[in-house]
Amino acid sequence: MLSKKFLLTALLLLLFTSPCFGKGKYPVQRLSDELAKEYELDTNFYKKTTYIQDILIATSDKVSDFAHR
Repeated sequence: MLSKKFLLTALLLLLFTSPCFGKGKYPVQRLSDELAKEYELDTNFYKKTTYIQDILIATSDKVSDFAHR
């Protein structure tokens, strides 16, 4: 049977090497004036954007960058 220390170490390694903790392949950027105009977005609310498979995700600045990934 595997020791508790080994299992805990393995779990921590899996957790911290997960892609969720990395930079991610979808960068979070500020909402540009061009995008705001094209999508008719309220620049007083929408501040962050991410493109995923050619779909724009726009959020307020209160949404964590982690949620964009």
